[in-house]
Amino acid sequence: MTLGTHPFVVGRLLIVTTNLIPLLIAWLLVARLVDRLGLTDWGRLFTMTATCFATFLSTFAVTLNNHLVAAVSAAVTLFAAATIWLDDDRRLRWFLLAGLFGAFTAANELPALSLLVLLGVGLLVKFPRQTLVAFVPAAALVAGGFFVTNWIAHRSLVPAYLKRGGQENWYDFKWIRWTSPENKLKRIGFEDLGYWQRLEREKQEDRRRMAEDPNYQPRWHIDKNEPQWTVYAFNVLVGHRGIFSLTPVWLLSMAGLAMWLCQRRDAGLRDLALLIALPTAACLAFYLLSYKTYGNYGGMSSGLRWMFWFAPLWSVGMLPAADAMSHRRWSRWLALLLLAISALSAAYPVWNPWTPPWLYDLAQYAGWVQ
Repeated sequence: MTLGTHPFVVGRLLIVTTNLIPLLIAWLLVARLVDRLGLTDWGRLFTMTATCFATFLSTFAVTLNNHLVAAVSAAVTLFAAATIWLDDDRRLRWFLLAGLFGAFTAANELPALSLLVLLGVGLLVKFPRQTLVAFVPAAALVAGGFFVTNWIAHRSLVPAYLKRGGQENWYDFKWIRWTSPENKLKRIGFEDLGYWQRLEREKQEDRRRMAEDPNYQPRWHIDKNEPQWTVYAFNVLVGHRGIFSLTPVWLLSMAGLAMWLCQRRDAGLRDLALLIALPTAACLAFYLLSYKTYGNYGGMSSGLRWMFWFAPLWSVGMLPAADAMSHRRWSRWLALLLLAISALSAAYPVWNPWTPPWLYDLAQYAGWVQ
C-alpha cells in the first residue's frame, strides 16, 4: 500500500501519526503544567479549553506542515525546562529532552533559535555540568542532521530560504515557458521571468504609482509583501491577520506573562515567563522589521502562521490571568468572549487552513481591502 495506490488511506495515516498523536501529546504536557501551576479550577479549565479549541494548531492538524511540528517540540521543550527549573530535577533526561526538542523546534521554525539559545544559556549558567553533558550533545545531534540534510539537498549549509536577496539569490531566475505540449517537444518557447521576479516588478510598479497617487491601492497578490510598514504592523497585531484580533485570548497570555514577571515570590516562574516572553518579543520584532521580505502575512493562510509554534507556550502563560479573572463574574464573561472569538477563528477554516481568515473575508466584503 503506497500513497500512489491508496492516497486517502495513506494520507490520513500520515496525518494521524505526524499531526494528531503529537498534538495530543503536546496537549497532555500543557495540561500537566496547567494542573501544577494553576491556582483555581476555573482558570485551569479555561486555559485547557483555549489550548484545545481556540488556537490554530487544531486548524492545521488536517494538513502536513512544519508549524504544528514546531509547536509540539516547543511544548516538550517547555515541559522539560519547567521540570528542571520549578522542580529542581537535575536528572540528565530532562536536559537531553530540552536540548533535543529545543533544537528540533528551531529546525522547523528557524526564529525558534532564540528559544534554544536563551534556554541553553540559562541552563549553562545554573547547571553547567548537566548542560554540557546532555543538553549540548542533544542539540548538536539535531543541528548536525539539519546541516547534513541541507547539504545533501542543496550542496550548501545555508537553508534555501536564506538565499533570497543579495548577490546569490536563488529566487532570481528565468525560465522557458512552452506555448503548447507540441512546442515543448520541439523546444519552442519564450523566456519568462521567475515567480518572485514578477512579484518584484509588480511591487516596483505599485511603489511608483503610490508615489504619484496617494489614493492608489496596490494590487493584491497571495505572496506580495505589504508595501507600508504601518499597515503591515497593524494587520499583524490587530488587523485581518492579527494575533490579537483573530485570537484575542492571547491578550490574556501577555497579561499572564506580565503577572509572572512582576511577582517576586517565585523566581522559577519569572524564569519560565522570561523563557516565553523574550523569544516572543524577538520573533515578533524580527517579522515586523523584515516586512520587506516576510510582509505577505504568510501567504494564503488562515492566520500569521509564523507565530503558531508559540501556542503551547502562550497557553501556559495565560494561566495566571485566567486565575485572576475567575474571581469576578464580569471578568469571567469577558474571558469567555475572548475565547469564543478565538475558537471562531480556529474553526472558520477547519476544512482547509490554507484559506484567508474570516476577518480578511469580512474586510474584503466591506471593501476595506482588495
